[in-house]
Amino acid sequence: MTGTLDMAYADHLRMWAAGSPTRRLVDELLGNGEPAEAALLRTYLDAGEQWVTTSPASGAWQGRACWIGARPPTEANGGDLWFDVAEVTTTVLVPRPNAEVADFSPDEWEIMTPCVGWLSTRPVRRWQVLGFAAVADLNVTRQIGSSAYAMGLQGRWADQYAVYFGKSLPGWDSWWGASCAFGEQILDAMWPEDIPEIGFHVEEDAVAILGRARALLVDQDPGGSFPLGEHFAIADHFWLPGMRFRTEVSTQLGLLPPDGEGIGGARILARP
Repeated sequence: MTGTLDMAYADHLRMWAAGSPTRRLVDELLGNGEPAEAALLRTYLDAGEQWVTTSPASGAWQGRACWIGARPPTEANGGDLWFDVAEVTTTVLVPRPNAEVADFSPDEWEIMTPCVGWLSTRPVRRWQVLGFAAVADLNVTRQIGSSAYAMGLQGRWADQYAVYFGKSLPGWDSWWGASCAFGEQILDAMWPEDIPEIGFHVEEDAVAILGRARALLVDQDPGGSFPLGEHFAIADHFWLPGMRFRTEVSTQLGLLPPDGEGIGGARILARP
């Protein structure tokens, strides 16, 4: 499930950067088993940014309010969706757990938001990484594997992918918030197997390895440090066989500006 799809995604990114996204990707998504993404992207290309209700093609996410656009909506509720037409990924707005919000001081409310951020509802697909790699001139095919998901990247390249879209890799607080807010059906749809995922940088050159069983615990201490079982982190230049990753956008920080500089000097995709 790659080939023409990852090439179409690379074209999508190139044309997006040029200000004229292509419709070719819609057909390739349909032909490669991605009907939900195809329908949402087509809606955007036909009629621009708007709120829609997701269809049965969205599986466990059907029937939800979903904003289709290049940026997150200015107003949304926890559990709402945003389909990012640049990355071609559906994200969900993760609220902060009630216990955490209740402990906010007036000063903290000045800087904190009631939601953690927009977390991708699935890991990054293989075709997305291969398309991105073609645009960023990275040679990632050696260890990426043949799974539908992108698996085995180095942590720094996963981070570079996220930064290209103005995003970051998730932290444990996103999953803690998700585990408190969403039911088992949604959590299983987001993270269906206990396969580790690459998370945020815990040091300048080391990324966290997130395991489902620990990341989805609902009794974590929001003031604790790196509550991930064995505090497992690994140097970001190592290949990580079998591990997936996904992106998120913090509601406090928002999308990174295109005039900023990402990891390793990577450029950041401009958005309208």
